[in-house]
Amino acid sequence: GVTPTTVSFINQLKLKTKVVVVGFGNPYGMRLYSGINNLVCGYEDDPASHRVVPQVLFGALPAKGKLPVTVEYNTKAGDGIQTPKLGRLSFGSPESIGMSSEKLKEIESIVQQGISNQAFPGCQVLVARKGKIVYNRNFGNLRYGFNEPVNDQTLYDIASITKVASTLQAVMILNEREAIDLNEKAVTYLPELAGTNKANMVISDILLHQAGLVAFIPFWERTKSGGTFRNDYYKFTRTANDDLEIASNLYAAPAMRDSLWRWVVNSRLTNTYDKSGAYRMVYSDLGLVMLQKQSLDEFVEQNIYEPLGMNSTLYNPTRRFQKQNIAPTEDDRLFRGTLVQGTVHDPTAALLGGVSGNAGIFSNVIDLAKLFQMNLQNGIYGGRRILFDGTVKHFAQNWTTRSHRGLGWDKPDTDRESSIVGSMASAATYGHSGFTGTVAWVDPERELVFIFLSNRIYPTIRNTITSLKIRKRLHDIIYQSIQ
Repeated sequence: GVTPTTVSFINQLKLKTKVVVVGFGNPYGMRLYSGINNLVCGYEDDPASHRVVPQVLFGALPAKGKLPVTVEYNTKAGDGIQTPKLGRLSFGSPESIGMSSEKLKEIESIVQQGISNQAFPGCQVLVARKGKIVYNRNFGNLRYGFNEPVNDQTLYDIASITKVASTLQAVMILNEREAIDLNEKAVTYLPELAGTNKANMVISDILLHQAGLVAFIPFWERTKSGGTFRNDYYKFTRTANDDLEIASNLYAAPAMRDSLWRWVVNSRLTNTYDKSGAYRMVYSDLGLVMLQKQSLDEFVEQNIYEPLGMNSTLYNPTRRFQKQNIAPTEDDRLFRGTLVQGTVHDPTAALLGGVSGNAGIFSNVIDLAKLFQMNLQNGIYGGRRILFDGTVKHFAQNWTTRSHRGLGWDKPDTDRESSIVGSMASAATYGHSGFTGTVAWVDPERELVFIFLSNRIYPTIRNTITSLKIRKRLHDIIYQSIQ
């Protein structure tokens, strides 16, 4: 069924680039490609072969096969190149790694309950165990009342998962390179903190959310007057390439970053202490904003996302993707006066032009699965080492008596009932949740990755996803499916 024209095209193509030919059919057909250096015999033109061959090509599965027949003089029976698994995620059935597909079907009913109760209009759910994605489903729509189905390419604003998917990954790499010492004071690297109430803050305390920083400050309020945008901060058309896009048709000059940084540096501290007089744990966005002072977006793109093949994970997604592929978040009547879609929802991150240490990343479950599988595999993925062996384990430990948290990572809190983590999650579990209705958990003891992305704050902020404990119940089902 392969025409001479097709063979001619392939032979021309190999003169310009590297070519791999996959023959989904009779092995004797491989003789048509005798001039091609890279041949894969897929044997059958069926869905099973279509699923397996790409995983072999990318190293998610090993190549073990040998030709059963002699095709021609240089392609003999028994020939075959053995290739190893490279630690990439593959796809498989739940039963292949000791889980119940019947139990996992209950995920759908929980998700549909969330959609029908308008906890979120749609979502993506992914479960991976022992290096295999065993559940990957899209549900619902981007908006209520519209036929805009969520699909594999849909991007979500992952909100505070940015803290661990971007900033913390960068901190771990810089710590390995001895560019950041967690036991040093932040002023060592940020001299502008000298003489302020933050001069003695230690970086590890910032990561543990126990440095005394307040939870959140609505800095955007300082940029409006009487409900209108101040013209010394904003403009409604882009007049320079480096203007910051705050929302659709709303821009700010790059100097906005300097203003916000000054407000962060001069912000007050919390006044909550434990019995020893030390600051209590107060989950704060400001610490992660402080840890991102340089070109965080470029750093994580070059050092993490590109090497992992995370082509759909980025800040300011409209640079590469159409807005209709991005789930909208809030119809923001308070700050921006418009539906937020394609720009970050978090107002502090928006004032920074969409690139911040606390929020700003857009992604999907497949891309995030690569990142968290790399973390689960102690820094290696696809045959490449991204982090040193032992780095993630060190950061994911609980080093403080003041909270349940790790260094940057959230962890299960044994002292109170959680609405976002399953009750069967091990103490070694680490991850993070996001204000937009997202969560990602990694359990090293069960070799388990669970990711849930939604836009629960569309069109307005509501807490139904928490009151229904959707994310916790999904996580519980996943553990119950382990046989």
